[in-house]
Amino acid sequence: MLLKLNLNGEVGPFINYLKNFAKIRPSLLIEIDTTSNAFIAKTFSEDRASVRYSLISFSDCNMMVVKNEGESELGNKRIKAGILIHLPKLIKILERFGSDVDDKGNCNFDIDIEYDKLKNQDNTEDYVATSISFTSSILKMKMDGFRISELKYLPDDVFNNVVFNVEDPVKFSLEPTTISSVIKTSDIIKVDPRKDTLVFYVDGTNVFVKDFTGKDEKGNDKPSNFIYKIGELESKPDYEIRAAIFREKFIQMMDKTDDTFDVILGRRKTPSGDYVVDRILFDSETTATKVVISIVNEG
Repeated sequence: MLLKLNLNGEVGPFINYLKNFAKIRPSLLIEIDTTSNAFIAKTFSEDRASVRYSLISFSDCNMMVVKNEGESELGNKRIKAGILIHLPKLIKILERFGSDVDDKGNCNFDIDIEYDKLKNQDNTEDYVATSISFTSSILKMKMDGFRISELKYLPDDVFNNVVFNVEDPVKFSLEPTTISSVIKTSDIIKVDPRKDTLVFYVDGTNVFVKDFTGKDEKGNDKPSNFIYKIGELESKPDYEIRAAIFREKFIQMMDKTDDTFDVILGRRKTPSGDYVVDRILFDSETTATKVVISIVNEG
């Protein structure tokens, strides 16, 4: 079966979409939804402690569907493309085709996605991309080697109801300039990129971030090198909120973003019945992007 897309315009939006995932991992399982006309992807950091979800419409990528030979059979299911290791290669191919432009700065090329139906062990069916070809008036290129079996799939309902979910949430708005400022400020006093920790905490209704420098013999925080107010809640939460995350993970997931995020802080009930703050949720106000960063144990 064949899905043919045409990209007519600037290729930048689709490339930037993919680059946000490429800085996390060189592999990506991307879903192609021909019902809602959108690309949908979720990716984990290598330790699976953080997750990024993002959706971009075909129209925002300057694309349209030209042909879908398997449309009636596909129905409302998505085509899954398992890009194993070769995500940077895909980006380079798009950049190459995007470099051939008309006098208005627009490129024009087709993207042919070959896909087959795959039956899983539980008798469910997936529609899986086997190769992607690119064709313009002057150039043809092909990319294959797609394997979804080597990439973990996270269903939408699990992401929304389990991963991107906390109880008793409070939130504040975090602009890209503030995100950049947190990264630049922490860079001044960084010690070990693999171990540096940022602590997000709430004092009254104010939200702060500081660097973690360890604890003294009484278990209290040692003095921080910086404390930065980054937001304010509408009301004071009735439980303590403190979340330590690796600085490296914050940069990996949030650096150079243009999005303004709702930062959602909350707690989760453990099997023992206790409540813990174990993650920070970032929900973009400007795009369909969601990020989850898990906390680390402070030691």
